[in-house]
Amino acid sequence: MINSVKARTPILTLILFVFAVGYTVAATNKVVVIPIAGDSTDPAIIQDLTDRIAALESTQPLAYALIAVGGTALSSYGIAGVTNTEAGLFVVTLDKAVSGYPVVVATSLASTPVTEVITHLVNYDSNTITLRIVNELDNPINTDFSIVVHGTAQ
Repeated sequence: MINSVKARTPILTLILFVFAVGYTVAATNKVVVIPIAGDSTDPAIIQDLTDRIAALESTQPLAYALIAVGGTALSSYGIAGVTNTEAGLFVVTLDKAVSGYPVVVATSLASTPVTEVITHLVNYDSNTITLRIVNELDNPINTDFSIVVHGTAQ
């Protein structure tokens, strides 16, 4: 019995160490990059990774909405307005201008099983995002959609 406990002690110690490091990171919101065997230990690479992770952590959801066919926001946060300028073209105006390169996810909420494609153009360092919605034949269409914008406000 004693031998099996001794054999498990290093594994238990490792588990407790990982839990303690994970808990400390979560509690203090700090980024810790620990190279694993085979990874580069170049300080410049580790610093670059640390900086990239910190930049991602500083972003936040800026806006989200459920938009009806005509451009009416049925439910929203951070959206100042939506304009349906022509068939398939929507301009979403955010409450705040975005800085840098936000992540925009827009999804069609079609009630029929047709292919709909949404592309977007972010007007960087501005507060507008232009969405273009087309069907499988590349014809502009109006449809319900949702949008989420994740990034950093100016």
